[in-house]
Order: sequence, then structure tokens, then C-alpha cells
Amino acid sequence: MNKVMIKLILFWIIAISGRAYSAEGVLFVVPSYQSSGCGFENPTFWQRSVLDLMDEVRMTQDLPFDVSISNWNTTCFERGIKRLEARFWDKEDGLTHLHVVPLFMSSHSYEIEMHKYIFGKSGVRPLDFPEARKINFKGQITYHPALDYREQLSWVLERRAHSLVKTSMSQGYPVFRQKLILVMRGGVSDNDDLKWIEMGNRYVNDIAVRFPGIEVNVVSLREEADFDVRNQAYQSLRDEVFDATFKNKKTMILPLALSSGELDNSIHDALKGLQYVWYGHGLLPDPILPTYLIDYLQTIFRNQPVL
Repeated sequence: MNKVMIKLILFWIIAISGRAYSAEGVLFVVPSYQSSGCGFENPTFWQRSVLDLMDEVRMTQDLPFDVSISNWNTTCFERGIKRLEARFWDKEDGLTHLHVVPLFMSSHSYEIEMHKYIFGKSGVRPLDFPEARKINFKGQITYHPALDYREQLSWVLERRAHSLVKTSMSQGYPVFRQKLILVMRGGVSDNDDLKWIEMGNRYVNDIAVRFPGIEVNVVSLREEADFDVRNQAYQSLRDEVFDATFKNKKTMILPLALSSGELDNSIHDALKGLQYVWYGHGLLPDPILPTYLIDYLQTIFRNQPVL
């Protein structure tokens, strides 16, 4: 065996050995919209839906991941990392590369900017909250995009829209007398909200193609914006419903939210006294979501050692 071949074999052995003592893991981050608590002690209905989703993924694929429920509480994220690190007890160096995957509807939010500060991707903390501090983790961190527009999520929304359309038709409203409004949480700043609207319009276009003849619009509720801005957004939603009534159309409300309960109270407050069809379903539960997350995890771990 010549010297070149021996060197190549030694290089290959060293490379494989190096990878054997490194470990990558994924931390899914989901919103709580609460400043205290990490969601596991007393989860809301929609947080429970997320935990059920994680259990379903875990039963399907033995991949190293965990979940934290918080907007920007670093302690919650560190607890998730600790749970993830427990999976690597037999590795010499433990968890060395952390992938953070935010299951937030949009990348254009203060929550995401806070995450970038917490996980060391930005030196600027946009909001001065003491619970948001730099994470205590010494390994490499990759911060992935939020959900934003995903084709798989559009399929879920089309399913929800189909149920609303059938209900309206059963009440005597043909397709051309139906109006569907996609309702989103929205951004705080005007620039962020424009990005939300752009994302919402992509989902609206998909639904409009799937159900020709139905009027489809999007409204951002500007949930975390100033009081006057939020009130104006609520009025915009009411105006959309008034417009449908004027045109003798049936209003259908479809929330762009991870799960039921996230936007329910806001929508009901904004539309108090008005008539509309509504199921309140968010993206969860739906069989597309576990498949989507499994594909996402496999993409991250492709060509990497998997537990």
C-alpha cells in the first residue's frame, strides 16, 4: 500500500472519529405570549397541541430534539437545552451544535429579534426584559428561520377553508356569495407588518386559486402594537365583515395561527356583535404538521450521525 493511500485512510479515520464525538441537536421554540413560566407546568390548550405534536414526531423518529415554550425567557430555553443534552450522555463532548428552530408564524417580530440576541446572533436586545439574557451554551448555534410561508402550511389552510366553504354552502350561500378573511397576529412595527401582509397574501393567493369565485382577503390584527394601531387593525377586520354583509356575502374567518386559542379572544373581541362562520382551528392538529417537522429534522441531520 503506497504512502498516499495510507495518508488518505488515516485522514478518513480521524475525520470519522471527530464526528463520532460531536453531537447535533434541535431545539424547537414555540411562543407562549406569557412573560413567566415555560408552558410545561400548566400548558394552555394550544400549547398542549404543540406538545402533542412533538410527542407524535418523537414516536415516529428517534432524532435528538426537544421543545421550549416561551417568547424570550432564557431560562425556558436553557431547560430545553438541558433536556436535549441528556440524550448525549454517552458522547464524550455532549451536545456541541445546537439548531434552534422557531415555530413562530413570521420571522418579522420582536420575539425573533430577541431570540437572535439570546442565542448570540445579534448584540442588540430590542426589548429591555430581564428574563431575556444571553444563553449559557458554549457550543455552536445555528438559528433557523421562522415558519413564514411554507407550501405545507398552505395545504393545511386550504383544508380549513374547504370546511368553511362547505358550511357556508349548507347555509344557502353559493361560492360567489362567500368571503374568507385570513386573520394574522401581525407585526409591531409598520415595516414588520408589511412583511406579515406579504406572507399572508401568498397564502391568500393559494386559497383563491384553490377556490375560484370566493373573495379572499387578509387582515393583520397588530396584536403587540400600540393601542391606537391595534384598534385601527381591529376596525379594519370589522370593516371587512361589514363589506361582506353589504355585498350579501357570508363571512368566513380563518386564523393564521399555530393552534386554536392563540387568536380566538382577539378575533371575537374585534367582531363582537357581527355574524361570521368560524371554527377557530389553527394549523394544529393536522397530519401534515408531523410530516413537515420530520422532513425538517431529517434535512438538518442528513449525512450526520443520528441517535
